[in-house]
Amino acid sequence: MAPARRRSGGAGGPRRAGGPAAQAAPGAPADPLSEAYFLFLRGQSLEEQGDVPGAIASLTRATELAPKAAEIRAELAGLYARQGRATDAVREGEKALDLDADNYEAHRILGFVQAALADRLPQNGSMIDQAIGHFEKALATGTRDPGMEITLGRLYVRAEKYIPAIRTLRNFLLLQPGYREGLVLLAQAYTGNGEPGEAVPVLEELVAGTPDDPRNRAWLAELYEDTGEWDKSAAQWAQITALAPGTATYAVRYATALINSGDLAKSRDVLQKLTADQPKEVMGWYLLSEVERRTGHPDAAADAARRILAIDATDARGLLSLAQAQTAAHDFAGVVNTLEARVSAPRDGDDDNGLHARLAVELAAAYQGLGERDKAVGVLEAALARTPNDGDLLFDLGAPTSAPGSTAAETAFRRVIEADPSHADALN
Repeated sequence: MAPARRRSGGAGGPRRAGGPAAQAAPGAPADPLSEAYFLFLRGQSLEEQGDVPGAIASLTRATELAPKAAEIRAELAGLYARQGRATDAVREGEKALDLDADNYEAHRILGFVQAALADRLPQNGSMIDQAIGHFEKALATGTRDPGMEITLGRLYVRAEKYIPAIRTLRNFLLLQPGYREGLVLLAQAYTGNGEPGEAVPVLEELVAGTPDDPRNRAWLAELYEDTGEWDKSAAQWAQITALAPGTATYAVRYATALINSGDLAKSRDVLQKLTADQPKEVMGWYLLSEVERRTGHPDAAADAARRILAIDATDARGLLSLAQAQTAAHDFAGVVNTLEARVSAPRDGDDDNGLHARLAVELAAAYQGLGERDKAVGVLEAALARTPNDGDLLFDLGAPTSAPGSTAAETAFRRVIEADPSHADALN
């Protein structure tokens, strides 16, 4: 979209160069420079009246009378930009810069035009870089322009230049406090720069201004999760589920946050309601099985797992939940019966989210519980061949082989430490 004409103190697009608009008067000036200025003002006036062809003709004639006047070229570039004529705008803007390399208005116009072109061609990184360069040169004059600053901040975020994005957007928000897009972009910049803690208060301000927008709340909830503030995350998911009742995804995220915050009782309430309302929601049963197991109810955990398998007998989540419930009940033979066939012949998708590795670890632990160490090692080695960089598998492989002087255990633990030097259990 073409940038709007900039007014004094405004936050739109290209501003008008020169003085106030004037109507053509009888007896135009005779000397070329005076006539060029007259035509310059007339072109502005004609554009305001809606006579775009007349304005273009007037400004074009002014460039002929004053060929070294960069401001006239910049004004013509702005007129073309406001009409969506990007090619013409770029041509005139570049001619203005040929005459005056530091021309503020030409840099401003070219920045907006190339930013708009970059929006149409999202993979064109060079166009983004050119737009950034023009805006930087315009703002280097010290002129404050909210329209340029927010657009430059957006371009910085797209180009993953997060530090200048943060600086630019913070300055913009000083002029435009609470501006939604500015807050969104600043939070994106902080997150992209690996500073989720800095993004949190920005999103808190955004959510306070848009309390009924579940997307902003979900983003804030996820940032709380990233910073380990699970109770605050749960509070946000609670608000989101109230805004969008019946949405299983939100209820699952709410229950997960409650589990991680340690509120298992409340999580059970949420999951029991979810599974009652939507009995085919697998993640609801999966999390309910975990909650029941962690609260010392292995039979209830097994029942929830069997509900998953009733929906889909091949769902690895159901098998894992059932096996974990059986392990909690010390039914190691039951675990072997549940998992042995699936672990020995994994299906497509079992490696997603490390599911196959988790199934293998659970089966190996059952073999260990039955005193069959060799089978436990064999299961873990086969699983490790599928996912050779899985640190948890490597660690678990060391456990059944660990004994005084065991080189196999030492090798496994050293591989874990190579991948994660701070792995406390492996170091121990």
